[in-house]
Amino acid sequence: MATSVLLVLLGMVSTPVGDSVVLRDGRVLVGLVIEPAPRSGGSAIVVSRSRAEKEWPDLVKQADQAEEPRQQQVRSERLRRLQQWRVDRKSQGADRIGTWLDDAIAEATKPDVPAKSRLVELKVRSSDLKSVTKGSRANRNRLSKAWLIGLEGAEESSGEELGQALEGRGVDLKTIGPVSLETILPPSSESNDRWLIRRASTEVLNDEGLRFIRYDAIVMAEPTPGQPPNLQAALGSIGNLTSLLSGEAPRDPWPDRLREIEGRGKIGAILTTLRMAPDFSQVSVDVTLWLKLGPNRWVPSGTRSGVVRTDSLPGNAGANLAEDPQIKGIFQMVEGLGLGQLPEDLKKRSLNVGSATQQALGIAREAADRDLRALGIDIASPRP
Repeated sequence: MATSVLLVLLGMVSTPVGDSVVLRDGRVLVGLVIEPAPRSGGSAIVVSRSRAEKEWPDLVKQADQAEEPRQQQVRSERLRRLQQWRVDRKSQGADRIGTWLDDAIAEATKPDVPAKSRLVELKVRSSDLKSVTKGSRANRNRLSKAWLIGLEGAEESSGEELGQALEGRGVDLKTIGPVSLETILPPSSESNDRWLIRRASTEVLNDEGLRFIRYDAIVMAEPTPGQPPNLQAALGSIGNLTSLLSGEAPRDPWPDRLREIEGRGKIGAILTTLRMAPDFSQVSVDVTLWLKLGPNRWVPSGTRSGVVRTDSLPGNAGANLAEDPQIKGIFQMVEGLGLGQLPEDLKKRSLNVGSATQQALGIAREAADRDLRALGIDIASPRP
C-alpha cells in the first residue's frame, strides 16, 4: 500500500521545463544548456541572473569577471559603428534614425556602469561537472519565450504549466523554432557583414526613398499605397527609348539608383522585380535586399519570392483593380510609350495579370518584411 501511494505521489511531481547541470558539490543549475559545449570541455548553461545571484553567486561573479574584457571591446566596437553611421547621415537632419543614433551614442558614452543583462552564461569545468540533462525542444522554446517576457521562476514550472502561463499572456506557442535571446544576454560582438545587414534593414524599414520596382528595363521608385507611380521618372529610367523599341538592350538603370542612394549616406535598398511568362500564364515576384559593402560595391543580400499562375484565378479576378490609381498610371505609362491605346479586352486580361501580380507581391513582401523586422534594429530602444 505504501509503495502504491509513493508511486502515485512521484507521478504527480512535475518535471521542470529547464535543462539542468548537476555539479559535483550537489548544486543543480537550471536553465538552457548551450550547444556545443565549451572547447575546454565541461558545459555552459544560460540562467536567469536574478536567480543565479541568489543561488550561485560565486559562479555569477566568475562569469562577470571573465566577460568584462570582452564587453569593453564590444562597447567600443558598437560606439565606433554608431558614430560612423551618424557621420554618414549627417545631411539627413532630425529624422527617426538620426534621432535614435544621437540617443544611442549618448547612451553608449555614459560613464555609468552598463546595466547587467537579465541572463548570464555560466561555464562549468569538466572536473566540477557531474551530469547534464536536457529538456524537449518544445519546453526549451517555452522557457526562452518566458524569459523574453520576464516571467519569473519559469525554469521550475512544468512544460504544461508554463505553456498555460504563456498563452494567458498572449504568447504564440505554435512555432517551436529557435528563439533569439540576444536582447537579454550580454551584448555580443558581431561580424562587419552582419552589422551592415542590420543597418541596411533598419534604413529600409524607416527611411523613405529606398524601395524600388523593376519590370524589364524600367526601374522606378515604389509608390506609397493608393498613389500612382511617377511616370516621368519611370520613362526616364528606361534610358534609350529608341533602343528599347528596336529590340536592343538598354542600359541598366539600377546602378544609377544605387549610386544616388550611396550619395545620401545609405547602405540599404529594396528592389522588387516583376516577371511574367511570355504567355502571361504565370507571374513571379522577387523582393531583394541590396547591401553596400564598400564604395560603389553593392551586392544582393537575401531574396524572397512569390509565384502565382493566372489560370488559377477566376476570369474577373482583376475587376477590383480597374480604378486603382497605380494600375491606371501603369496603363497610361504603356500608352505613353507610343504603343497606342490599349484595347479593352487586353486591359481586362492585363487586370487579371495584375491580380496575380498583387497576390505574388503579397507573398514575397510579407516574407521579406518579416526578415527585415527580424534583422533590423528596434529604434524604440537605445540598444542596437
